[in-house]
Amino acid sequence: MNDDILDDGIVFQKEASIENAKEILRLKGEYADLHPKVKHGRTAIWWMTGLFFLGMLVEGYQFNFEAIVMGINFAIVILMAGTGYLSYRKPFLGFLLGLCVIAGIQVLIVVGGGGIDAIRGILPRLIIMYFIFNGLMAANDYVSTVRGLKAHGINVEGSDLV
Repeated sequence: MNDDILDDGIVFQKEASIENAKEILRLKGEYADLHPKVKHGRTAIWWMTGLFFLGMLVEGYQFNFEAIVMGINFAIVILMAGTGYLSYRKPFLGFLLGLCVIAGIQVLIVVGGGGIDAIRGILPRLIIMYFIFNGLMAANDYVSTVRGLKAHGINVEGSDLV
């Protein structure tokens, strides 16, 4: 009986089980803090994808659904959807690419349209970029936290993807 406890046929040292419990509690606390940030970042990417899709339909209607206009807009929608899916497997890379795509589109709007076009629609883009940036800042810690919980045999939302 020294310092061993029997749990389902597996013998653990008391010190190890206490340390494991502390580690699991720490990881669960980190997960509770990081998961909403990453989830909001993913949601923001999907909102931006939806806004680009609606913009594609409106712009397509304005230009009688010309192939070049629809092709460019469809490529942007596919690119944003790809970053949305990527944010589940590799959150940091997905958020970084999402921010780059949105910033690149904003730069193209400024270069192509000028002053008033740059201001139009900037507020929703800035709000969405804020949430994606917060997700980006939490992404690496989130992945290591989920992997740590998974190593202890604890499955949480997203542990099957990371």
